[in-house]
Amino acid sequence: MPEDYYQTRCRPAGSIAGRRRPGNERLRQREGSIWWKFPWWRLVSGDLTITGRRLDAPAPPLKSFVPEGYGEIGFQASGVTFPSEGCWQLTGTVAHSSLTFVTLVIPQAHRAVISGSG
Repeated sequence: MPEDYYQTRCRPAGSIAGRRRPGNERLRQREGSIWWKFPWWRLVSGDLTITGRRLDAPAPPLKSFVPEGYGEIGFQASGVTFPSEGCWQLTGTVAHSSLTFVTLVIPQAHRAVISGSG
């Protein structure tokens, strides 16, 4: 597979798997970080902040991008850059409310080994 090919998919089991794809270089950066878009639904008014940390090994913190223009409540798009593959815990916070979840960020080639589904 060409080196500039990478495609990312969010799996039902909570993993993010991907492979390179022309035209989507922003998903997998040359230094190894992986970018992913996350949708949120805000039930309380306020700005969304996203934090996260890798659970299975030391890593720099993830970076998040929350664009303006979605109003104070309801749908909110966001982008997250994971500095490395691994098991990541993310927390989205609006005012006094938060949601935390864990996802596994892996290359597409390793998905079959981890899930056993091929």
